[in-house]
Amino acid sequence: MEAAVEDVRLHKSPYKTAAKKFNVPRITLKYKVEGKHPIDRKMGPPAVLSRTEEKTIVDWIFEMARAGFPVTMKEVVFSVQRLLTELKRPNPFKDNCPGKSWMKGFMKRNPGISVRMSQNLTRSRAVISKEQILNWFKEVDTFLDHTQQKYVLQDPRRIFNTDETAFFLIRRVVVLAQKGDKTVYQQVNPDEKECLTVLITGSASGAIHPPTILFKYKIIPQEIAQNFLPEWGLGKTDSGWMTCEAFFEFIADIFHPWLKKESIPLPVILFVDGHASHLSLQVSQFCEKNGIILIALYPNATHLLQPMDVAVFRTLKEHWKKRVHEWRISNLEAPILKKKDFPKLLKEVIDTTLNATIFENGFRKYGLFPWHPEIVTVPLNNEHLHN
Repeated sequence: MEAAVEDVRLHKSPYKTAAKKFNVPRITLKYKVEGKHPIDRKMGPPAVLSRTEEKTIVDWIFEMARAGFPVTMKEVVFSVQRLLTELKRPNPFKDNCPGKSWMKGFMKRNPGISVRMSQNLTRSRAVISKEQILNWFKEVDTFLDHTQQKYVLQDPRRIFNTDETAFFLIRRVVVLAQKGDKTVYQQVNPDEKECLTVLITGSASGAIHPPTILFKYKIIPQEIAQNFLPEWGLGKTDSGWMTCEAFFEFIADIFHPWLKKESIPLPVILFVDGHASHLSLQVSQFCEKNGIILIALYPNATHLLQPMDVAVFRTLKEHWKKRVHEWRISNLEAPILKKKDFPKLLKEVIDTTLNATIFENGFRKYGLFPWHPEIVTVPLNNEHLHN
């Protein structure tokens, strides 16, 4: 339409000729040339989001890519859904969740965004080289230089790593039985068949953030809420695994208040893996506003860069299995570990297993503090690689 208007005004083309040339309605073209209708007037129903709001999403997509968090369409949809819910804005979407047609229109309105297939690193292909690790450190340096926040790397109190792992309520163990018995059964309660997701967070100075436990419920049962540790984080999701919303609640309602309570100077750096469950526009906006710098670890290299993955989880889970076995032996009259008992038992294991030195050594070993890219050791074969 703009080209047709320009053709009429500058080149004196007849309305009929210009309309046919640029495939636009002749009467509409006439009204726009005469100023009766604005040239940039949009046809069809009004957009759900304003241009400013869409630009905010576009800028977020680009900024996340620079920080190592490639944004998926699912994460954009979730972010828009949460935004519309917060704004309480009327819209044609079911449960405020935009569909494929909105996403298609969003991409069309913002041609600077292109769809790319992310590179999934499998066990057979994920041969992480020293060069890739060094490049990741350089990218983090560049990112922090760009935001003028590189000084944060000098203070161990302000460098954090968080990651989630699964704890089973029961594990098969080696037991003693009468000679000749072919099968030995272990009593299992439905509770025990599940695993619980636990988010562990710590700093390079050795500070241990109270864990957050995710339960697979829509509403937390009263017996769990009543027996839960007041200083720990309590979350729920439909799957029991981490989601965008659960991670936002962890950042906004648990991690940030703890930083303020412990008088940790802001900003802080929080190293996380680049999994989609950590990402949403709301998380990014909250972190930017409240001095939390999210940095994604190099994909499929958490075993080389993440203190939680080896230094903490491996030790913690070894002691957890032993403690659960001891608990069952000492509770033979009712040897069923229920979900409501899980937090207190896990706290016993954490209190007797984890200490500041473990966290300090983990950050040091993986070059995160002191910031030392060359110290990271990369295996020469795939035997040490895992997803």
